Amino acid sequence: MKRIIIFIILIGMSGAAYSQTAKQSKANRYYRDLAYASAAQAYKSLADQNIATDEDIKYLADSYYKMGDLTSAEPWFAKRYSEGKTNAEEKYNYAQCLRWVGKWDESDRVMQEFSRENKDDLRSQNYSANREAILKIRSEEPRYELKNLDVNTSYADFGTAYYNDKIVFATSGRSGNSVRRVHTWNNEPFLNIYTGKKDGDQQITEASNFRKKINTRYHEGPTTFSADGKTMYFTRNNYFQKKFGKDASGVNNLKIFRCKYDGENWSEEENFNYNSDEYSVGHPALSADGKTLYFVSDMPGGVGGTDIWKVTVNDDGTYSAPVNLGTSINTEGNEMFPFIHSSGMLFFSSNGLAGLGGLDVFAASAQGEGFSSPFNLGTPLNSAADDFAFILDQEQNFGYVSSNRAGGKGSDDIYSVKVITPIKPGYRVEGIAYDKSTGLPLSNATIALYDKAGAVVKTIETGADGAYVFNVEQGQDYSLEGKKTDYYDDLQKINTSSLNPNNSILKKDLKLDMDPGLQIMGVVLDKATGKPIEGAKVKVVKAGTQGTFGEFTTDANGNLSKAVEGMKVGDSYEYVVNVEKEGYLNEMKRVPGTVVKGKNIEFRVDMNKLEIGGDLGKMVAINPIYFDKDKDFIRPDASVELDKIVAVMKEYPNMVIELGSHTDCRASKAYNEKLSDRRAKSSAAYIISKGVDKARIYGKGYGESELVNDCECEGNKKSTCSEEEHQLNRRTIFKIVKM
Repeated sequence: MKRIIIFIILIGMSGAAYSQTAKQSKANRYYRDLAYASAAQAYKSLADQNIATDEDIKYLADSYYKMGDLTSAEPWFAKRYSEGKTNAEEKYNYAQCLRWVGKWDESDRVMQEFSRENKDDLRSQNYSANREAILKIRSEEPRYELKNLDVNTSYADFGTAYYNDKIVFATSGRSGNSVRRVHTWNNEPFLNIYTGKKDGDQQITEASNFRKKINTRYHEGPTTFSADGKTMYFTRNNYFQKKFGKDASGVNNLKIFRCKYDGENWSEEENFNYNSDEYSVGHPALSADGKTLYFVSDMPGGVGGTDIWKVTVNDDGTYSAPVNLGTSINTEGNEMFPFIHSSGMLFFSSNGLAGLGGLDVFAASAQGEGFSSPFNLGTPLNSAADDFAFILDQEQNFGYVSSNRAGGKGSDDIYSVKVITPIKPGYRVEGIAYDKSTGLPLSNATIALYDKAGAVVKTIETGADGAYVFNVEQGQDYSLEGKKTDYYDDLQKINTSSLNPNNSILKKDLKLDMDPGLQIMGVVLDKATGKPIEGAKVKVVKAGTQGTFGEFTTDANGNLSKAVEGMKVGDSYEYVVNVEKEGYLNEMKRVPGTVVKGKNIEFRVDMNKLEIGGDLGKMVAINPIYFDKDKDFIRPDASVELDKIVAVMKEYPNMVIELGSHTDCRASKAYNEKLSDRRAKSSAAYIISKGVDKARIYGKGYGESELVNDCECEGNKKSTCSEEEHQLNRRTIFKIVKM
């Protein structure tokens, strides 16, 4: 019966493409009208006569599944599966049926197949991450004692809520009418809200109609109450002020209503703001302070199936906009029956999270504005059947759960629950993913937990607060990895040996460096003209590393570029750039710096064109060569500069140069010519001594014959030039005479 309250998302049925028999038309009409009990009977008749089509078998399996009769659904899903005709949703439902009937190995095989084929499905990801944990739960000692209550009937009884010292529940098995109206979904009576007292054995006694004006001819329940018992929220079919509402397809959905108690009477019900004819809203759950209302809906904007949402209840009774609890709680399956404990822990049921079969009960601890990753509450609270609507007393010793497990009295029964092992979130690692440079939390970061072998345990995506939580085992090695687009990964090793029952949380933040989107960009220009050089060969090496960062050929604009990986904002760098181009002097340039956000690594290389008559000394930036007064031997400081010429001549073996020495005007012309000639030949001899063929260089003295300024001082002419101006004339020129 509780499946009526699940808000099943309808599978639309268009007109069949085949010629329908009268029986097929009738079966399809039942299915369209959600009369699944009659539909199942009609489709089964077609199957027994061997005239059922593939579509008939599909709807037969689905009709049983929607009624909660998974035992009857399993062989028909199996038939479609064996014929390779199941879609993704059917395959998932088939796996649930296999667990229901105890075929665990087959269910596991089908779920693994579903996971491989639907990797983006949250149910797939959750199953893959928690498969081993679920297998472990099955082998654990029981954590609870369950007892089927005397209040149960042969019909549906479920959905308990605390109301002062009483228990309120939904039931279809109690009615004062001699003739009961039944719902065509499963041919069971409609639900009403009842209340009873709780005795010392956790039995519900003296069950009675909660309030006749609330219980109508349609479904009511489940409910929730404020801590003072003066406010009540409850679920009902879309029936308000004697009007029966339907959506565009003719389906009567569910709505939430609120009543107030003034000490004597309950007020008329109020329509919840976010009710709609077009989708269902139900399963209300109120926080202990009455300020947050949780509910279940298939409204637009959800993750899939039915999701858990919340609104803030303002002081004036109005509500904030609905907020979906997100993918840490909701899946493409159905999440429902929320209960918020006074401790802040959220309990709910899901058939999308990894469980023991059907709906399982999960819990999630309060964390900031949201909740931690949910954890399965284990056996025997959960079973291969549907287990749902779990509530827990303030001391966390006793509670109630509803289930349609084998051995009950009706389709759904209420069970009392005695907690043997305290309900705790277990050991967990939690933290926040930060931007390392700004210190701000990172949303939409993917955080993965790996076990010691490197297998993924679970993956989550952070919300606006950047927070993440993983359940872990004590005394184990794990790795945490944070990933986000435009950021570098952060991988942290952790060990949970320090965790114990009194210190069960390991704090571990991840700090991700932003990828600056760094590029190294260069331009090669002709030094004399400033024009770009196309076709230059550029080799870039990162200083201190082996191997080449990149080899490039400049484009028509003299440009080159390449993305730089692995460097973060604030990192220091130094690149060595070597450039070659035929007809130009090779260049080498060092490019040091620090990575700055939003700024690339840029360099410019100016190349000297090798032309006959060009001054090679200027091209290789030779400092002035000095000689002692009236001397021609090479001083140590001069040898340093001449070694630069040696290196160039060895690099260009066909180059022939003339080494010309010049003097200023002081002293006689004849003397200066001889002095400069001796110095030029001495410099040339030094270069030859370093292994350069003497035929490639010769020295010539020009004396004061080629002054570069007006600093003449021969004869009667007296120079007024400064020492700096005379120095300009005392120069050495390495002229290229042949290439």
